[in-house]
Amino acid sequence: AVVSTQSTGKDLLKVPAQRILKYHLLLNNLLKECPTNYSLQEGLRVMRNLASFINEYKRNVEDWLATKAVEERLQNLDDENLFSYGRLLKDGEIQIKKGNRATKRFAFLFEKCILICKK
Repeated sequence: AVVSTQSTGKDLLKVPAQRILKYHLLLNNLLKECPTNYSLQEGLRVMRNLASFINEYKRNVEDWLATKAVEERLQNLDDENLFSYGRLLKDGEIQIKKGNRATKRFAFLFEKCILICKK
């Protein structure tokens, strides 16, 4: 088997971003050794805020991609904007019962609505 040691630019960019999310752990440990160092305290505060921002941004991108994937799968949307329904929370098959008859449908649960579709 041949193992490639070449990294793509995208792979190289992931490493620093992953490290940024761990800097607050390092600063927290340093602060235990130097509890009165105000520069470390400020650095810890900034890095926690930055980590929160990065995580929220990543969540928003993932949510956008999930909604875009739903939009691409659906037909006859008639210029419907799924992004206006908020985040996609869950999707899956459901059964709608009418009398003794059950019909299978696929549902998308957004923050502001439930979209029920035929297969």
